[in-house]
Amino acid sequence: MTLIIIVRGPIYIPRLLKFKVLYEAFIFILTSLTEKTFADIKDNITKKEKQLAIKGLQKLHSKRVKHRDIRLENIIIKRKNEDSTSYVWWIDFGWSKMTDIVKDLNKELKELKYLLKIEDTK
Repeated sequence: MTLIIIVRGPIYIPRLLKFKVLYEAFIFILTSLTEKTFADIKDNITKKEKQLAIKGLQKLHSKRVKHRDIRLENIIIKRKNEDSTSYVWWIDFGWSKMTDIVKDLNKELKELKYLLKIEDTK
C-alpha cells in the first residue's frame, strides 16, 4: 500500500510551501481526481486502508500541520484490486494551519479514529 497526500488546485500551494511539506513522503497532485472518498465506501474500508489514513494524518502532524477539516470526504482512495493495493490521499487543506499544540493534534487524530470506527486505546 502507498500513502500519497494530494491537494486539489493551485490555491493551496503558498500555504503548503509555508508549512514546508512539499518534500519527503508527500506528493502533491494539482489535478482533480475522480477516485472515491472514504465517505463513498464507509462500510467497506479495510483495516489497512484505515491505517493508511491514520498514518497520513500523523505525517501531517509530524510537520506541525493541523488539517482542521477531518471528514471522510477529505480522504480519497484508489484500489487496484479489492484484496490488494490501495492508495490513500488526504485532500482539502483550505482550513489547515500550523500548530505546536499537541493536544489539538491528538484531538484531531481521535476525531479521525471515531469516524473510522476505531477504538482509541488511550
